[in-house]
Amino acid sequence: MLSNLYLRRFLLAWQKFGFAQRLRAEVVNYADDLSRKGLFGIVGLA
Repeated sequence: MLSNLYLRRFLLAWQKFGFAQRLRAEVVNYADDLSRKGLFGIVGLA
């Protein structure tokens, strides 16, 4: 989960400072790590 916080900050800065337009590149962020196995099976956090 901590890595998601850092990735969010990176993505916000990526847009804010215009790297997407300048480099003509996008960062793809997948949400497949938002499910964790809890006491009662798989629990989605999204």
